[in-house]
Amino acid sequence: MTSAGKGSAILEARGLSVSLSGQPIVRDVSLALPAGRLVMLIGPNGAGKTTLLRALAGLVPSTGDLRLEGMPLATLPRRTRAQRLAYLPQGHQVHWPLPVRDIVALGRLPHGADDPARLDPRDSAIVKAAMARTGTLDLADRPVQQLSGGERARVMLARVLAVEAPVLFADEPTASLDPRHQLGVMQDLKAEAKRGALVIAVTHDLALAARLADSVILMAEGRIAAEGAPEAVFTSENLAQVYGIRAIRQQIGGETLLVPWEALP
Repeated sequence: MTSAGKGSAILEARGLSVSLSGQPIVRDVSLALPAGRLVMLIGPNGAGKTTLLRALAGLVPSTGDLRLEGMPLATLPRRTRAQRLAYLPQGHQVHWPLPVRDIVALGRLPHGADDPARLDPRDSAIVKAAMARTGTLDLADRPVQQLSGGERARVMLARVLAVEAPVLFADEPTASLDPRHQLGVMQDLKAEAKRGALVIAVTHDLALAARLADSVILMAEGRIAAEGAPEAVFTSENLAQVYGIRAIRQQIGGETLLVPWEALP
């Protein structure tokens, strides 16, 4: 079993496999992931990243052993899972014609806050803190449909943070965002990991993964091809074998700059 860092695991998978429409998508994945880490799932299109993320969150049927805080995930009540696991899907889509404050307050639903417009003082404070951490307090009264894509991304992240779950999943949270909002969202996720959460994010942005991830999981054909610290995963051999590319690396201020440079023949 691979491990994304030292310390006891909050989320564990042993022999996790997923088949969709009779086709194997995730094959025999084993992981032990501790709290307080930003783990990035990378790999080419069709590698199984999103399916693995959804399987770890208990959102698609899987085989194998999946445990949250030592307990089999399948045995936990639905509300408990909703309180302990928060999921940020792709696309930043919003289907509710609500002001931003009420959208973020939906993150308190698993904790019994049934009316986002009528929160008790504790829930209200948690929502306000989530908005402060994502820089969305100034958007509180704006209808969410009037926001830009980058603003919606920050609001939906605030909603997930308002759950206060110890495990947070994010599926391509920077897709379709401009560079400033890409950095902002990933730095917010990094900050949440520093606050003690396990954050698992799917990304195609190798540069952000190399710079910000505590651990990287490289997938290929439904399996883990490499896992560990970014410098251990982003080797020339791995990038050539899995992506078919050559990359340029440079250290800037103690951080790694990784630039995909050319496709290999």
